[in-house]
Amino acid sequence: MAGQGFRAGHARSIAERVRAPAQAELPSPHLELEWRPLAPTDTGQLRSLIREADEAEGTVIDSVTDVLIDLVVRNDYSHLDTVGGFDRAGILRAYAAVYLWPTGDVANVVFYGATDPSWAGRGIGRALLAWQEGRGRQLLARVPGAGPANLTAYVEETAADRRRLLVAAGFSPVHTYLKMRRDLAAPISEAPLPEGLVITHASEVSEASVRHAHTQGARDVWGEGPLTPEGWHRRWQEYRREWSFVVLDPSEGSEAVVGYLLSLPQVEALSPARRTEGAIHRLNIIPSHRGRGIGRALAVRALQAFAGSQLRFASVIVDPENTNSGFGLYDDLGFAPTTRAIVYGVQI
Repeated sequence: MAGQGFRAGHARSIAERVRAPAQAELPSPHLELEWRPLAPTDTGQLRSLIREADEAEGTVIDSVTDVLIDLVVRNDYSHLDTVGGFDRAGILRAYAAVYLWPTGDVANVVFYGATDPSWAGRGIGRALLAWQEGRGRQLLARVPGAGPANLTAYVEETAADRRRLLVAAGFSPVHTYLKMRRDLAAPISEAPLPEGLVITHASEVSEASVRHAHTQGARDVWGEGPLTPEGWHRRWQEYRREWSFVVLDPSEGSEAVVGYLLSLPQVEALSPARRTEGAIHRLNIIPSHRGRGIGRALAVRALQAFAGSQLRFASVIVDPENTNSGFGLYDDLGFAPTTRAIVYGVQI
């Protein structure tokens, strides 16, 4: 979801505008926690902490946090910095992270963070947010050019304390996303493709062909934008091939991708059984082929694949303000809104 700028470029460079501190101060020892960067061996505790914080706040959108966990698991700190607060028993009680999202034309640092609910009210959240802002500005200062630059946090509407914390620190709500869900037990109608087009699994074409279609189709989608090759490849490796599809126009070439849908497995955040649901992560049609029913055909094929894998629900996160985000399509296919994620930001 992260990536797009909030406004156009500037005359001054990002490094000149960002006002990065010489040092990002770690939270004080008086908070009774030992602070150090997270390591791959901490990911079990990190998942548990995020789950406990999510359940306390009623949070259900966790796809953004999945990116963080994946980076920590792979020890990939090329665009990431983290800090974890551990108690005397070595239990992770709080964490914060900043991630310079690898987009091609926007400098966007995303904030992640959570505090153990039993440790709430001690000032830990404020201290971590101060570290995030300082460290985030340092990451932005490395980015060349004078384009848009932002500090960004995704917060669900149920997380009232976190939202108040961000507002007090000078962050403003800049955008809203909806999570929608569909029960796969409901009938799934067929959706034929226009004559001459072919639908197949994404594994049948090259990664480069799908990325080319993404570059064409995502420019006008808020929060998308063209990813760098590195950023695209990272996500490409995570997509579930049997749930991801492309539409080809053979008249334009054997790998002429005119639309694609890419899916991920996602855990139902508040389900006691922690069931997996099929999450449609990206659906894009190149501009010259929009309005032909290609998106519907791709979405239906994904629903059929989810159901064939014995999943109970399909989910998607959409931008209700963007006509190309597919909100009307998903509504028509039986998806219903379940919660909202609010994007809070500081424009640099």
